[in-house]
Amino acid sequence: AFWGKQRAILAQVPLKADLKPVKTANGCRIFAATIDCAGPRPVTGYLFIPEGVAPKSCRARVAFQGYGFYKQGCPEWATWGCVANKEIFLEINAHGYELDREPEYYKDFEKGIRTEKYSYAFSPEENAKPETAYFRGMALRVMRALQYVKTRPEWNGTDLIVEGGSQGGLQTSWAAGLDPDVTLARPS
Repeated sequence: AFWGKQRAILAQVPLKADLKPVKTANGCRIFAATIDCAGPRPVTGYLFIPEGVAPKSCRARVAFQGYGFYKQGCPEWATWGCVANKEIFLEINAHGYELDREPEYYKDFEKGIRTEKYSYAFSPEENAKPETAYFRGMALRVMRALQYVKTRPEWNGTDLIVEGGSQGGLQTSWAAGLDPDVTLARPS
């Protein structure tokens, strides 16, 4: 019942993505992606798409990051898998922060998601109700990231892979449990 309600809340937010071209490297186009989402923040991360692929010809892979807070860089190594595996690859950060900002922004952001006594997601007050838990927003971003990659014209409509380690493994488990289109989950 809880997740049905969360899906309904998410459905009220139009699925809109702002893609800013970063570069093309090794036959792969790279974008800084911001995807509108319910909850406190959007989905943000880097999207990789092979150049010149036909519609419905690529598998999709979404990766999630581990626990902690650090500025997400553009993982240029992902271009090789993008092309070699003929896949759409989206790596999102757990928090929905803006990409490519100045260091002070990230320091302030991290302070803003912590409480006086606890790191993010560990506040007993926030966790008293599922609706106010930090991980709720993270789970909404996981669901929205998957919704988005499935709208890409390059997606083959079949292969949807999710992966991540540590907290990324937790998000991978949510993705597999909350989206029946996930075909392979690789939590670690």
